[in-house]
Amino acid sequence: MKLKVNDLIPEANIYILKDGEPREQNIKEILGNSKVLLFGLPGAYTSTCSKFHLPGYVKNAEKLKAKGVNRIFCISVNDPHVMNAWGEANNVGNNIVMLADPYLSFTKSRVISSLLLPFCNFGDL
Repeated sequence: MKLKVNDLIPEANIYILKDGEPREQNIKEILGNSKVLLFGLPGAYTSTCSKFHLPGYVKNAEKLKAKGVNRIFCISVNDPHVMNAWGEANNVGNNIVMLADPYLSFTKSRVISSLLLPFCNFGDL
């Protein structure tokens, strides 16, 4: 099951690093109403995510924007400092916004967990 265009994003607070400080915000406020690409990865600095996944989005960011994507977001279950450092290590620059879901509030949401359950073990959801 995939999220489709115009599917509703679940209510969840996540974190973003702003001016060196973690800021808790509702994910809907961060994503806004424009055309965005939101991708989630299992964890910062994991071997496959660091070698292939995140660099692939960095490499193709301009192509995605040329297809009408206004902003690109990466979310993972790390804290905002780790997500920021991982983004810097992968040269995301202004192309990809790194989001943190350290308490799994977005990841465990009904919609998202139903997408991930075949692949991940979240214990008792």
